[in-house]
Amino acid sequence: MLLQIHTPCRLHFGLLAYGQAGDRQFGGVGLMVRRPDIVVRLGDAPDGRVHATGPLAEKAAAFAERFIEQHSDAPRGVSIEVVRIPRPHAGLGTGTQLGMAI
Repeated sequence: MLLQIHTPCRLHFGLLAYGQAGDRQFGGVGLMVRRPDIVVRLGDAPDGRVHATGPLAEKAAAFAERFIEQHSDAPRGVSIEVVRIPRPHAGLGTGTQLGMAI
């Protein structure tokens, strides 16, 4: 293991709309909570590929691949283990927090 990341989840209280109706807009109100949380372990993959295991492994791998594509100086091979993550679509921001952790 090279790096272990813990990120809290957040409770969503609602989405906000601002500006003109035709504009693409995002906003929301929420509160960060210590538990549940997300734990991800990252390490080197000597074969130069992205490997992911654990819950939401495919999503974690997709985040890593997108990052690698957009950053020429990023390491090419990474091993990802999603150790702990709440179930998705429960209002805890798991997708966003997983992406930030990766």
